Parts: sequence; C-alpha cells; structure tokens
Amino acid sequence: MRKSLFENLQYYKPNFWHSALILLIMLVVGLLLSLALMVGIALFTGKNVMECTANPSFCALNFALPFLPPFAWCMLYGAVKRRDGESPLPYNSPDWGSITPLKLFALLIPLTLCISLLMDPLSLLFEASEQMKRTFELQLSSFWGLLAIVVLAPLLEESLLRGTIARGLFANYQSPVVGIVASALLFGALHLNLWQAIPATLIGIILGWIYYRTHCLWCTIFMHFINNGCSALLYFLYPQKSLESALCQIMPLKLYIVCYVAAAIIAALIIYYLNKNLSKMNIRWIRRRDYTR
Repeated sequence: MRKSLFENLQYYKPNFWHSALILLIMLVVGLLLSLALMVGIALFTGKNVMECTANPSFCALNFALPFLPPFAWCMLYGAVKRRDGESPLPYNSPDWGSITPLKLFALLIPLTLCISLLMDPLSLLFEASEQMKRTFELQLSSFWGLLAIVVLAPLLEESLLRGTIARGLFANYQSPVVGIVASALLFGALHLNLWQAIPATLIGIILGWIYYRTHCLWCTIFMHFINNGCSALLYFLYPQKSLESALCQIMPLKLYIVCYVAAAIIAALIIYYLNKNLSKMNIRWIRRRDYTR
C-alpha cells in the first residue's frame, strides 16, 4: 500500500497553474501545519511558541513539515489520474548519452562550484533581514539545522520543484524552456525574499536544464547538496564575517577576479561539453507527453 501510494506521484504531471497551486498549498497549509505543531509542543512542554520555534532540535522538523501537504496533494491527485488511465512519467529515468554516470557526476561538482561563484556578487544587491540572519545562524549552530540545510533541502526541494513541477511542465508543454524557466521562477518565489530568490532562480535554470537533459533527479539533488554544503562550510571557515558577505569581501580582489574569470570559462566549457554529449531529452519528453495524452 505504501509503495503504491508513492507510485501515485508519477501519474501526476502538473501544468503551470497546478504547479503554482502546489506551492500555494505548501506556503499556506504547510506553514500552518508547522505552526500548529509548534503550538502543540509549546502546550505540552509549558514553553512559549517562540522558544519552541527557536529550538535548534526542531529545525529539521520545521523545514520538512511544510512539504507534507503538497506531496499529499500530489499523491491524491496522482491516484485520481492513475484511476483514469493516465500513464506514469517516472521521476528518474536516466539517460547519460555518451557520458558515463561517474564522469557526469564528477563534472557536476566544478560546474556547481563555478556557478555559485558567478552568482556571488548578487548577494551584494540585497541584504538579508535580521530575522533571516538569526534563523540561519540558529540552523547552522545545530546538527538538525545542518541536516535541514545540507540534506533535507536538496532532497525535498528538488523532489518538489524538479521531480514534480518541472517534470509535469516538460510533459505538458512543447518547449522545454517553459518547464526550465517556470520551475526556476517558482523555486525562487518559494524562498520569499529577494536575497535568496534571485540566486535560487538562476541556479534553478541550470538545475532544470540538467534534469531535462538527463531525466535524473539525483543529478540535481547532488548539485543542490554541493551548493548548500559549500555555503555552510564557508560560514564555518569565516565565522567573523556576516552571513550575507560575498566572497569578494573575503578574498583579495585580484585573486577574486582571477577566480571569477576562471569560473566563467570552466562553467562555459562544462556546459558546452554536456550539451554536446548528453542525450537530446526533448525527443523522449515529447514522446512521453504524446503517449500520456
């Protein structure tokens, strides 16, 4: 029964408006669920809600809970589509083209690092709020907070934004640009602040493209893990710097410029190589879309 329940996810291929509804369910129902749980814990322990919310032990729980309602919705809607005879579209159906999986994952490491460096100056455009700084510092100060940022975020966000939303958009629209850009924009909007939203949107475009060309969700989870893990590592290496400090404020300027130019060249070469050697997934997505209609 449990396996069948999760299998229902692959029968749901949301279009853009359904995708927006999924995020709305997460932001409204999911956050209310998280708040309700914190109120329940506060009543049970005799503490106030703010103390429970600020408890590092609840960081991972607070992060994961909002994802439950949208995934529940997708499983229920998928069950309806399955009953109606819809054909499944798996989250993972890897096709590496002429690249071996080992080589691909090895290339994704420098690609992710280079893209993160290229987006670094964007952190200077907007300032993180004091509440956000405190929240991140709280998360990074505990094992459960680190687990939420480095492990749960890649798993849950990629499963929802790429595995569910982008997959559905690829199946519903002729142009892959719709799925890549729309899922990236929704990924940025999910963060609810410009400081995170703009970089998230830009890296979301790369993640969407990788998922489209490989149909492998583990590729984007891996890249997301590398990105978040490196951000957490930098925080521990330079604790004296503010949370939103850019690398250009930490590194010597000349070294930063050299690294920035090198990152741009390396990222361009890797993307060119992947574009040339990965399978042309557009044909497979279109065939799956036509088959499921």
